[in-house]
Amino acid sequence: MEPLILTTNEKVEKPEYDLTAELKENIDYALVPIADDPDSWGVRILKGIYIETVIRYNTISFNKQPGQLAFNFNIIYSPNEELTIEDRDLQIHAGKILEAIIELGIQDGSVTLTDTDAK
Repeated sequence: MEPLILTTNEKVEKPEYDLTAELKENIDYALVPIADDPDSWGVRILKGIYIETVIRYNTISFNKQPGQLAFNFNIIYSPNEELTIEDRDLQIHAGKILEAIIELGIQDGSVTLTDTDAK
């Protein structure tokens, strides 16, 4: 799957819940271990239309264009058996969760950003 490109000012025409709200760990989402991969963590969605869905991020990168983040993810579990990674609202919500995780990680020092082009 090609990485998804999330532009930070992107909006959904008719969201069923507020996709622009700031998301909080252990309120809106929770980090959960992945049973078959002890080195990976999943994200369990705790609120909204994707409640109890668990996703795992794969490749994450910042694009050369300001305000863009590229990533891809898999659905590990969802109570909605018809939900796929092609669901545009899920893609946007996954991007917003990822932004929250990165922001919190930068604040608490658990995430560091490196420039892959630095020599």
